[in-house]
Parts: sequence; structure tokens; C-alpha cells
Amino acid sequence: MLAGNLEWQGDSFDWYEANGMDVESDPATTDHAALLHFLDVLNNTPDDELETALPEVLDVDSWLRYLAATIALVNLDY
Repeated sequence: MLAGNLEWQGDSFDWYEANGMDVESDPATTDHAALLHFLDVLNNTPDDELETALPEVLDVDSWLRYLAATIALVNLDY
């Protein structure tokens, strides 16, 4: 797995961390449950239900604004 790959690999963050996902957080206070839930919804929700399920785990409008600005400004750091 490449760093940043959002494929579902199970509900243990250890696998993701061991395979290159670099998440900046305090390991003493973070259980990564929100990230794992996001990956689960993104990968395991049927296509016809994704439009309803995705906004529960991602601010879609803000993400689209960020993506549009990144593309318009040709930001190559994403």
C-alpha cells in the first residue's frame, strides 16, 4: 500500500501504519476510530447508498472547495 491509499484493510490501524499511512496525531489520545470509520464507509458502502452515507463522515462541500482551489492554483503538494 502506498502512503495515502484509502483502501479498506480492516479495522486495526496497525496495518495502515505499518504500510505507510502517516497520520500526525498524539498516539496516547487517538484511537483512529473516525479514520477507520471513514475508510469503512468509503470502501464498503454500496454505490447507491454512498451519496447519503458519505456526508456523515466527510464534509463534502468543504472537500470539493479545497480540491477546486488546489487544482486552480496548481498545488503539487497534495
